[in-house]
Amino acid sequence: MNPLNSICLKIAVALVFTATSVVAQNKYEISTDLTKVKRDRVKVVVKTPEVKQDTVDWVVPKVIPGSYSVKDFGRFVDKFKAYDAKGKKLKVKKEGNNVFRIADATRLARIEYLVNDTWDASNDNFIFQPGGTNIQAKKNFVINHQGFWGYLEGYKMLPYEISIKKPKGFYGSTALVKKLETDEKDILFAQDYVRLVDNPVMYCLPDTLSFMSGNTRVYISVFSETGVVSSSQMQEFLTPLASSLTRFFGGMPVDKYHFIMYFPEFKKSPITQYGGYGALEHSFSSFYFLPEMDSRERLKSMVLSIAAHEFLHILTPLNIHSEEIANFDFRNPTMSQHLWMYEGVTEYFADLIQVRNNLMTYAGFKDEIREKITKAAEYPDVSFTEMSKNILTPEYKDMYLNVYHKGALFGLLLDIRLHELSDGKMGLKDLMLNLSEKFGPDQPFIDDDLIHHIM
Repeated sequence: MNPLNSICLKIAVALVFTATSVVAQNKYEISTDLTKVKRDRVKVVVKTPEVKQDTVDWVVPKVIPGSYSVKDFGRFVDKFKAYDAKGKKLKVKKEGNNVFRIADATRLARIEYLVNDTWDASNDNFIFQPGGTNIQAKKNFVINHQGFWGYLEGYKMLPYEISIKKPKGFYGSTALVKKLETDEKDILFAQDYVRLVDNPVMYCLPDTLSFMSGNTRVYISVFSETGVVSSSQMQEFLTPLASSLTRFFGGMPVDKYHFIMYFPEFKKSPITQYGGYGALEHSFSSFYFLPEMDSRERLKSMVLSIAAHEFLHILTPLNIHSEEIANFDFRNPTMSQHLWMYEGVTEYFADLIQVRNNLMTYAGFKDEIREKITKAAEYPDVSFTEMSKNILTPEYKDMYLNVYHKGALFGLLLDIRLHELSDGKMGLKDLMLNLSEKFGPDQPFIDDDLIHHIM
């Protein structure tokens, strides 16, 4: 072969491979249109990453971090279809509630389906509202990502770009990065599926504001069904709490935090028929589903009690967590042994911070502890680590609420004992801050080793 021809051939081959690598999709590009709602459903289109195996599973979460019960979000996905680059359908078989198995997956280019919201589900299908989804045309959309989109097995850690067409004037409240934000469209970005699920979004006409607490910008977004609750009212309640937490930590471990809050009409809103009021924590935000109240003091007490707990999760599990949380398996999760710490210690600190900063009276604090003792006695006497590890099983699942009672008492007693052993020089707060320095958000501990690190 002529040397010149050989060189040209090599260049041509290199260009082909370069072009192929450019065309190959190495991320998820998802789009949905919130202006086109039909029967409380929206259409989702997913441009998929390149798949290298013949068969691949599209997985919708069975369980999510921070919520210790089976959810089966795949139940809310309808008319699932997969296509190749030429628009030809690929064979799909649903396996159980949450898995869609796609054949000829090396040809996969696009997935389409309809997603229904969970807040309107019947009692048999119901999902606790703070971890669920809401589709109210022209009013409000709550996007907990696990209820809208999934991932291809083996490709969970690829980036996500989500294009959302929204009603004009709507604002998307979230801690996610927005690569684009206009009056009619947002493009959200997440580094991977784990971080995506960790950052819910609420779309509605904006009632938002922000304030600084130490080194942290705190954002508040409120949707109140009858308009009786406002973001300015929440700022009034939350500013002293944020200041208390800043003093507790000696500076917040995050530079931003979002309170995303939905207030349904008390006892009248149809979406409160099932489920319950409460909140769900995330690393840089928390989502609240709490009733509107005419009484300012009752509203304040409720918000402070729940927000203190959720806000404190920036300590654990954000900065102190096991491998089971860091590498969460949404399909077949392995649960950590340490709910006593994630929820129990957090609950104890939530009360402790309030009483230390005059957000709760000492008498009120004693009443809280007394009530936790009473409620803890209603549950069987079992190993807390064993219960935590098996919390999804029928034997233990109904014991979960005891983590807020007996778990908090563990926190109180451990705090007392640490002060006794150190002659008052070290308490539970010091221990937790030391653990957060040792591990941090990107360094999980081995589940079986935590007690050793504490000792």
